[in-house]
Amino acid sequence: MKLVTPLRLFSAALIVAGALAGAHALGWRDETRFLSGTPASLERGALYALLWFGAVLGAPVLALAAALLAVFERLAGAAPKEAPRA
Repeated sequence: MKLVTPLRLFSAALIVAGALAGAHALGWRDETRFLSGTPASLERGALYALLWFGAVLGAPVLALAAALLAVFERLAGAAPKEAPRA
C-alpha cells in the first residue's frame, strides 16, 4: 500500500481548504484582530491565521503535487516494460 497517492494529496488539500471555510463560516476571521492589539480571542484568531496560511500556501502545493504525481504515475505505467533478464 502506497503512503502517498494523488488521491490522498488532493484530499489533504480539500481538508485544509474546508477547514478554513468552516472557520470562516463561524466568523473566526474577525478574531485575527488580535494581531493589531485589539482585544479578541487569541486561540480562534491564531487558529484562523494558521488555517489561512495553510490554505493559501499548503493547499495549492498539495493539489499541484497530486496532479504531477498522477501524471508521472500514468507515464510510468504506460512505459514499455523491459523483458526480464535471464
